[in-house]
Amino acid sequence: MAFMRLKNTGFTAVLPTLDNPRNLLFYRRGATVAQVSQTALVSDGPLSSAYGTKLAGIPEPFAGSCDGALHIIPGDSNYDLVLFNGDNCLRWRAGVGQVYNGAVSGLAGFGTRLPAGYTSDVDCLISQPWNDSWQSILFKGNRCAVLNWSYGVSYEGPVNGLSEAGWKKLPDEFLGDFDHAVMLDMDGSTPRTLFIKGDRGMIFHWANGPEKTGKLVESNAGLGALPAAYKTLFKPATGRYTGASGTTSVELRVDVDGPFTQRMVSGDLFTVAGGTTTYANSFIVDTPTITATNESVTVTGTARNANNATTQPATVVLSRTQPGTATLTLGAAGAQVQFACNLASPYLRTVDMETDTMTGTRAFGSYNTANAPRPYGMRARVMTVADAYADMGIELRNINQSNEVPVASAGADLRWSSAELHAAMVANFSEQRDVPQWKLWTFVATRYVDDGILGIMFDQQGSQRQGMAVLWKELENYGLLGGRGEFHTHVHELGHAFNLLHSWQKNIAQPPQPLGPSNGYGDLSWMNYDWKYQSPQGNGQEPFWAAFPLRFTDSELKHLRHGFYRNVVPGGSDFIINSMMTALEDFSPPLTDESGLRLILTGKSEFVYGEPVVAEFKLALDGTRASVEVAPSLDPQGENLAIAITDPSGATRPWRPMIRKCEGHDRRVTLDAANPALYASSYLGYGADGLTFEQPGTYRIRAVYSSPDGARVVSPEQVIRVRPPFERADAAVGELLMGDQQGTLLTVLGSDAPQLQQGNDALDELLAVHADHPLAVYARMVKGTNAGRHFLTLSDGEVSVRRADTKESINQLNAVVDASTGVGSAATAIDNISLNETMQRLARAHAREGDFVQADAVLEQLVETFEDKNVPPAVLETIQNQADAAREAIREENS
Repeated sequence: MAFMRLKNTGFTAVLPTLDNPRNLLFYRRGATVAQVSQTALVSDGPLSSAYGTKLAGIPEPFAGSCDGALHIIPGDSNYDLVLFNGDNCLRWRAGVGQVYNGAVSGLAGFGTRLPAGYTSDVDCLISQPWNDSWQSILFKGNRCAVLNWSYGVSYEGPVNGLSEAGWKKLPDEFLGDFDHAVMLDMDGSTPRTLFIKGDRGMIFHWANGPEKTGKLVESNAGLGALPAAYKTLFKPATGRYTGASGTTSVELRVDVDGPFTQRMVSGDLFTVAGGTTTYANSFIVDTPTITATNESVTVTGTARNANNATTQPATVVLSRTQPGTATLTLGAAGAQVQFACNLASPYLRTVDMETDTMTGTRAFGSYNTANAPRPYGMRARVMTVADAYADMGIELRNINQSNEVPVASAGADLRWSSAELHAAMVANFSEQRDVPQWKLWTFVATRYVDDGILGIMFDQQGSQRQGMAVLWKELENYGLLGGRGEFHTHVHELGHAFNLLHSWQKNIAQPPQPLGPSNGYGDLSWMNYDWKYQSPQGNGQEPFWAAFPLRFTDSELKHLRHGFYRNVVPGGSDFIINSMMTALEDFSPPLTDESGLRLILTGKSEFVYGEPVVAEFKLALDGTRASVEVAPSLDPQGENLAIAITDPSGATRPWRPMIRKCEGHDRRVTLDAANPALYASSYLGYGADGLTFEQPGTYRIRAVYSSPDGARVVSPEQVIRVRPPFERADAAVGELLMGDQQGTLLTVLGSDAPQLQQGNDALDELLAVHADHPLAVYARMVKGTNAGRHFLTLSDGEVSVRRADTKESINQLNAVVDASTGVGSAATAIDNISLNETMQRLARAHAREGDFVQADAVLEQLVETFEDKNVPPAVLETIQNQADAAREAIREENS
C-alpha cells in the first residue's frame, strides 16, 4: 500500500517557497516543476533548476515520480521537505542534501507516530509552525490527524472539528477528499491554506473561513498562468473494463483511485463458443504495485485464481493519453495472454433489480440523512438504496416497471413463508433463471410467517441469493417506515443477496473471515444492527448512527467489488460459502465464562434411518447471576444460535440453515427466578448444504449462543446415533423422507410450491402405503400444518389465496397428537416443543371449523399432557400462559 493515494490532477504535489509573499511549486511527474507567484508564472522546467538550485540533486525515484510532498517549517534559511513515493520517503534539505531515505514508517518523529488509519492512502498533508517543534496535519477523506513531531497526535477527527473557528465554516464541497493542500501564509497565529480538489480550489483562512472558492485557475493570476499540462485533469482509472483474447472474454475491475479505493484489480474470465458464454475463472490481485506517469498508470502483482490454488503474474496498463483503454496481461513470460480492454462503466459491478410491491405497501423511496444523528462533518443528503451502493462502486439499475400486486380473496394482513416467496419469485421475476446472473428480485410483502422479521433473503433453493423481501407491515409496527430503519433494512438484505453476512457472524463463513471490533458488534457497517452496536463511545442505536458513515467496511467492500464471481453474483455460490459470515474454534468452550448462562442440547439421542433429527435447546441461568438479559430467539435460522455437527467420518462443519431471518430491531427478555430458561427446538436434518444425516452412524452436535452483550455461550457436545433400517419397510419409509424437497418441506412445515411437488408426492406415498409406520407421524405433521393455513400465490400480477382446508388439517394433526400422547407411543412421538405448537395449531383449526368447545378441549389437553410429563413448574406455567394466549387469539380472530 502506498502512503499517499493516486491523484488525477496534472501535478502530484504543491509546496510553498520561502519567499515573502510565498510562491508555489507545482511538481509534475517527469521531474518538472512550475513555479508561480500570486500574479504570474515564474518558471517551468526541470526540477534541478527550479527555485534556484535548492532542489538540485534529489535522487530518483523521488525526482521524477513523487506521490506527494510535505514542507517542513525550517529553523533557518534552508529549504526542508519530504517527498513520498509508494511506502518510501526522502527527506531533503537544501544545502545539506539527503537527510533520510527509506520507509515512511521509519522517518523519525513522523512515521513512528502515525496514527492508525493514516499509514496508507493519505490524501494530502501540510505543516505549520508550533512553538519550537514541527506539526503536520494529515488529511484523509473527511477526517484529519494533527501530528506533532515531538509529542504525537493531538487531534484525530472530522476536518471541520479542528479548533480554529474557520474550520467550522467549510462548505460541503470542501469538507474533505482534498487532492492537495499548501500553506500560503505560515506566519502568525492565523494561517491561510490553498485546498485543491480536481480543478477546484479554495483559499482558506483558519480563523475566518473560506476567502475564495471556485475554479483553481481563477483563484489568482499566478494559478491561472500555470502551463496547460498542469491544469489538465486525468480521467479516473477506476472502473469496469471489458475485452477479449480469442475465445476468452474478460471483465476487468480496476480500483486504484476515487472514493474508498481498495488499491486492487480483479477480473472474471468467460469462454465464448458457438453463441454461448460460460464462466471460466476469476482472479484477484490483492496488493499490487501501482506506478503512475503522465502517460499511464501501471498495476503489477500476483493474481490469485478462483478455480485452483495457483497464482500467476498480472499487469494492467491504463492509458492516460487515451482514457478508457487498458491492457491486461496474465501469465508468465512465454505463456502470456493479453487483453485489449475498454471502459464499460465507472462502476465496478452492475446489478439489475426488479421490484414488486403488494397493494397497501410501497417501495422504499429515499431517506434524508438530516433526519437523524450522523458523523460530525458528514454532509446531509437525500439518499436512495441505489445511492448507498453507488457510493460503494456498485450500480443498482431498476429493470422493468415496478408492479403493484393486488390481493384477491384475502385480507390485507397476510403472512408469507419462504416457500411462498420463492414460488412468487419464480412466477413473477421476468428475468429469473436458475443460473448465476447479475439480477435480483425484491418484493415488498406484508408479513413473514414469524413475528418480528423485517427482511429476509429467502432464496436459498436452487441457485441461491436471487431474491429478497422486506416486510412492510412489520416495519410499520415498529415505526420504521420512511426512516433510517427502513433504509437500513433494504441495504442490509441486498447485502445478504451479495453473500455478505452479519457483522458478528463473518467468522462462520466458509472459509471464516476475521471479526471486527468487539467481535464484530463494533463494525460501522450496513451489515451490523444499530441496536447491537458496541463501542467505547457507547452502545446501541444512537451511538451507531452518530458514527455510521453509511458504508460497508473495507473487508466487505473488497468482497462486493472484487470477490470471485461465483461468491458474489446472485445465483452463484450458496449463502455463507466464500462469504463475508463461526469458525469451528468458536464452538470450543471459552477460557472464562462469566455470562451467567448455560446452553444445553437435549432431546432424543437415537434416531432411525430417515427420521427427522430434531434438536432441543435450553438456555438457562447457571446460578452465578440473579438475572441476565437475553435475546428471545433460539432459532438457528435467526441471528443468535449457531450449530456445528461432526459426522461419522469425523469431519466437522457449521450447520447452515436453509433460511436466514433478519429481525433488525432490539428484542430482549430477562431470565430470572420467575423465568429461568428459554426453550426451542429445530429440525436439523436439512440445511443449505443439503441432507445432514444422510448416512447411519454417530454424530456429535454442539451449539453456541451469542448474547446481546457479545458473550458466546457454548453447549456441551450432544451425541446422537442414526440407526440403519431394520426391515425393508423401514428402508422404504426412510427413503421417502429423504431428499432435498422433503427436507425443505420438513423445514417449512409444508408448501404448495410447484417446485416441491415431488417432495409432496413422496409424503403422500408414505401416508398411502405406510400409514401405520411410526415415521408417518412426520408426514402427517407436515401435511396437517400446511392444510391448516392459506397459501399465497403471486401470478399474473395478482396474489391469490388457497384457503385453509381445516378438515384435512384436523384429521392429520389429530393423528400426530394421538401418536405423541398415547400410552406406549414414545417411539413415534414428536419432540415436546413441536407437540406444543402442533396442539395449538389443532385448536385453531377446530376454531376455524366453528367448534370452539373442541378448540378449548385441545388447549386443556395441552396443559394436562405436560403436567403428566412432569415438566418443571416454570415451564408448565409458560405452557399455561401459551394456552391462555391461544384462547384469547381465537376469540379475537372469531369475534
